[in-house]
Formats: sequence, structure tokens, C-alpha cells
Amino acid sequence: MGQISINKSPGMSALVGRRGGRKKVFTAEVITAIPVWVEDGMSIIEIAEALDVTPGSLRARCSQLGISLRSAGGNQKVLVRRLGNARWTEVQKQSLRRRISPMQLVARVMAAAVDGALFNAILDDDMGDQ
Repeated sequence: MGQISINKSPGMSALVGRRGGRKKVFTAEVITAIPVWVEDGMSIIEIAEALDVTPGSLRARCSQLGISLRSAGGNQKVLVRRLGNARWTEVQKQSLRRRISPMQLVARVMAAAVDGALFNAILDDDMGDQ
């Protein structure tokens, strides 16, 4: 059996196998993970870079496998519109520093706000006390 190594790409631990000197990128684990990454807000380019393949190769292989590379809700586009470009740029910078997708960062921030009951502090109002 071929050598297995961990792809140390931002925010993921995709398994990459080797057989006969050729890199096998689209392992069962990766094929299962791709739809999750798409729903987490990763772009085709981000996924391709993480797997060390071209976006065209990723599109072609996903097409062969029947995997959609389109997010069902378009959540990222909605966030960009509501936050504005300057705020979204900051979200992107912070997500790169943490090596996670922007949508994963937004989810983590929201979870921290909910878990810490921080709505009043963040929004600087007392609406939650009513």
C-alpha cells in the first residue's frame, strides 16, 4: 500500500496517498470532506490550493464524482453584502491568520458570543435584558 501523509493546508487535515510515485489527492476522506468545505464557505480556489491541485482539476474531478462545488445558501455572499467590503476584508485577514475559512471564523465568533452571553456587550444595548 502507498505512503499516506497529511496535507498541512489551512484549516484541514486532508489525507493524501501516494502510489507508484503519483500523488493520489482524491482519497475517500477528501471526497467526503469537499462538500463540507463548500458548505463551510471555502471557495473553489481555497479548496484547490489546500489539496495542491488546480481549480480546473478540482472542478473536473468533482463533476465526475457528482459533487457540487456550489454552496446551497450562498451564505458568504449574503454576509459580504451585509457587512460591507471593509469589514469582510478584515474577516478574511483574521481567517487567514487562523488558517480557517472566513465562514468558519464567523461561526466561531458567533458561537463565542452565544456561549459567553455577550450580545449586550457586543451590541452596546440592553435589549437582551427585556
